Amino acid sequence: TVRNCIVGDNVTIEDHANVLSSVLAKDVYVTPKTFVIWSLADRGAVISNYKLQVSVLGKNAATSTWAGLIDAKLKGTVDVFHEGQKVSTERQFLGSCIGHNAYIGAKVLIMPGRAVPNDAFVAMRPDELISEIPPDLPKGVPYMREGGTLVPAK
Repeated sequence: TVRNCIVGDNVTIEDHANVLSSVLAKDVYVTPKTFVIWSLADRGAVISNYKLQVSVLGKNAATSTWAGLIDAKLKGTVDVFHEGQKVSTERQFLGSCIGHNAYIGAKVLIMPGRAVPNDAFVAMRPDELISEIPPDLPKGVPYMREGGTLVPAK
């Protein structure tokens, strides 16, 4: 679904994606089942984080499927950094700006109103990866991640 948008040349919008009230510049790629609303993606950007709202992706910027650009603050207003100072926007709803050639990896959460600089590569913490799975996990017992392995939840 594409409604109320400006779409540039050679843009690919995959199956079951929804793009509403947004601008997609030349060569943007939107992955399947992605929801984009009130956002701008500059040339060559890749949107694959399932939901992008009120945000800007720079040239050749990309988001991973499990990246989270949080766009709402449930209590108080969204603060932004302006000239080194934290300033209130007096809004509860504001997306993020991802710089040119920046990449936001899986399981990275970006708070509302933040700007990721050009050429940044933001990835999840290595200790969040589960590299060891005990072979004798009992059925029905909840486990959690700790130090790269699974331990019983307390």
